[in-house]
Amino acid sequence: MINSAGGIIRNNNGDIFLIYNTKDKTYQFPKGHIEKGETPEMAAIREAMEETGYQNIAIENNTQKYKVTYTFNDSFDKNRLKKKQVVFFPMILKSEEQSDTQEMIDENLEGSWFSPLEAMAKLSFVNLKDILNKYLTSRK
Repeated sequence: MINSAGGIIRNNNGDIFLIYNTKDKTYQFPKGHIEKGETPEMAAIREAMEETGYQNIAIENNTQKYKVTYTFNDSFDKNRLKKKQVVFFPMILKSEEQSDTQEMIDENLEGSWFSPLEAMAKLSFVNLKDILNKYLTSRK
């Protein structure tokens, strides 16, 4: 199984940041592989910074996390399925300072802030909509 980590990033207005992959035409939360020696929390923050360009993001509450497991086709062997588990942490944007990163360019990523309802409508995958719903419900 491939283990990854990412974040549900909100700003002080309560808006949610979504990544848009211009190649795949999908909206999702920033996420990526957990590197050797990293904790899931460390990987989530690194990936959030790399994929959004924001350099001051913090995990809101590291006891709260949301896991999703799914399978996908191997990019080299379309007949082979891979299993992936992603743990998402609630995050808060601490500073509006942003600049494009090499990862954003290499991975065809753009991003935007959306109200929670807009984010729910934009997310491309049902499992991510479920996670956003759980996150929003926990904040009430």
